[in-house]
Amino acid sequence: MHTLCEIRHGESATNQLATAQGQDRLHESFVREYDTDPDSELAHLLACEVFARMTELTKDRDIPLSDAAEQQVRTAARFTQTLIAVPDVVYVSPFKRTVDTLDIMQNEWPALRDVPVLVDERLREQDRGLLEHFKSWRVLNVFHPELRTQREAEGRYMHRYPGAENMPDVEERVGNWLHSAEKDYPGSNVLAVTHVGTIIATRAVLEMLSPSQVMDLHTHDTPRNASATIYRRAAGHLTLQAYNVAAAE
Repeated sequence: MHTLCEIRHGESATNQLATAQGQDRLHESFVREYDTDPDSELAHLLACEVFARMTELTKDRDIPLSDAAEQQVRTAARFTQTLIAVPDVVYVSPFKRTVDTLDIMQNEWPALRDVPVLVDERLREQDRGLLEHFKSWRVLNVFHPELRTQREAEGRYMHRYPGAENMPDVEERVGNWLHSAEKDYPGSNVLAVTHVGTIIATRAVLEMLSPSQVMDLHTHDTPRNASATIYRRAAGHLTLQAYNVAAAE
């Protein structure tokens, strides 16, 4: 590859819900009590109320974009054209929110319609396993304290909830995808529409980040919706040129 540009999908319905939860008094009370004493009776009662309020389960791969995402992605498509040349190939995660993001980008950037598109499972978001049912790791940990104990012992970077991936698992499959893309499209400009976990895993692989550096990105500097992360080849290596950049509102 000569250039790699990764775009995070536009705002999803779940992203919108998370923002609303941050402003919800019940959820704030639950977080405060959990962080004080996750084993308290009040924490359990509040967890039950939070769980009861959660919308009907939608599988992660089927979560749609929010109503606000279309304009957000259109703006991102115009902005991305100022950052990179028309790509030679586009990869996209099979999840609905990434496929729909690419569709909007193609409408706003007509040249993309003539670019081959490869749907690649390796670009999916981190598998959440049992956590997908509960949506909140705090709620899950209240109902299953044995999993909280295990998570605390292993640390977030290494821990797998039942049926889930840990971060090294994501880095392994993303590394496999990068190797394939390098081999199949040498010297090419590649665009990928993907997710937070995949973008951070790309950084971990290409920059050989330590677990603590990966965790710092997940905690303090996650890619924003519809943001771009760009690598360009220099001195034989893909070198980070821009991270988490987006058009000014």
